[in-house]
Amino acid sequence: MSINVNLSLRVDGLSHSDSASVMAAVQQVLGHEGLTDDVVLTSADGSTLVGHTPYPLIISSFHRWHGGFEAALRSAVTAAAPNAVVAIDWGFPDEP
Repeated sequence: MSINVNLSLRVDGLSHSDSASVMAAVQQVLGHEGLTDDVVLTSADGSTLVGHTPYPLIISSFHRWHGGFEAALRSAVTAAAPNAVVAIDWGFPDEP
């Protein structure tokens, strides 16, 4: 079953030197999942990376997929910046 979801993510606690490597790590995970063109990433003041979907994503078997995606994202960020804090939030626009 497919559902519509919105993704918001935030990575805090980056040094200016970590910012580019974390951006590249997140982009790599998004690319692996086929979401490169679906998630807008911005760097706020060099210490925070923010991402969001400007429109809902249609994800099949979301309940099975999202845990692995979140783990891959957290792992990639931690490898690039061990002290970074990752927050991932899912929105469900079709819920009443």
